[in-house]
Amino acid sequence: MINKNSKYYKIIKKSINPFRLKKIYNHDFKTFKINSYELNRNKSFNNVRGEITFLYHALEKGMIHKKLRLGYGKEKINKIMDLIDYSIKSNFDLNDDRIQTAISVLNEYVRLHEKNNYDVSYIKEFLLLHELKKDTFTGGIIEESKENILRNVKGNFEDLSFSRHSIREFTTDPIPKELIENAIRIASKTPSVCNRQAWSVTVVKDNSLIKELMKIQSGINGMAENMNTLIAITTSYEYFGNIHERNQAFIDGGLFAMSLLYALTYLGVGTCALNANLRISDEITVKEKLGLSNADNLIMFIAVGHYQETVKYPKSNRDSVTKIVNFI
Repeated sequence: MINKNSKYYKIIKKSINPFRLKKIYNHDFKTFKINSYELNRNKSFNNVRGEITFLYHALEKGMIHKKLRLGYGKEKINKIMDLIDYSIKSNFDLNDDRIQTAISVLNEYVRLHEKNNYDVSYIKEFLLLHELKKDTFTGGIIEESKENILRNVKGNFEDLSFSRHSIREFTTDPIPKELIENAIRIASKTPSVCNRQAWSVTVVKDNSLIKELMKIQSGINGMAENMNTLIAITTSYEYFGNIHERNQAFIDGGLFAMSLLYALTYLGVGTCALNANLRISDEITVKEKLGLSNADNLIMFIAVGHYQETVKYPKSNRDSVTKIVNFI
């Protein structure tokens, strides 16, 4: 019988762990390749749901602009229509919430463009051809007063949760350092594996650096011109050991990021969660600009700013509870 406490066993285990790690990464690679909607040639129903949501949400964000760029997003619209056609041919359920929301966004897109006398007949023809519903209102944008949002965020947790939205237009008023520190203090109660608290927060106040970083991130182009505070959340791989913890940095960092978003919302400022899905070269550049090390895992960015008097945000429709829960 092998003595797992012996010095030789530990040496052998340590020497073979890199090979075990490579095997695990190969498994992750194959799993993602087979199932992701960009790499899967025969799209599943969930592939369609995921991709169509990505596309219609991009159209929703475009509706927020103060100066609507007429005709924007045509490539995304064509792709949505292709996915609806694919769903019909595949006998997928067209009454699914995500597909219905996509149809609702297309209808709202048509309404906004016709209001501005811009020809979008190709979308109308598609909707009429398939007799797709016009009475769904789950897509588009919402306008709400700053006063109403600030009142609700001080209610119970349910009120706070439903009052958190991704805000992309702010005032020029600066965000106090003390407010950011208070939000981080609140978020520090986030659970982490074995209480290791691998997270770090980098707060960028330099406007020129914010613009550089957002140009690389490229998810909020043309919006948030008044943003004067950008937060980068990272977790350090140095806090993890076992090869089976390879994804724990993302889990702990994601939990902390959500806590920080709620904390900032509770303290009365607007936020926008921004992904850090960067090319390797861009990630290296961002780390250099932020003074981060190779061990730092970039989780996400958060744009922070004060609410304008009237706030616009995408409807961002959510699935029903019955759609996402499975009791066993």
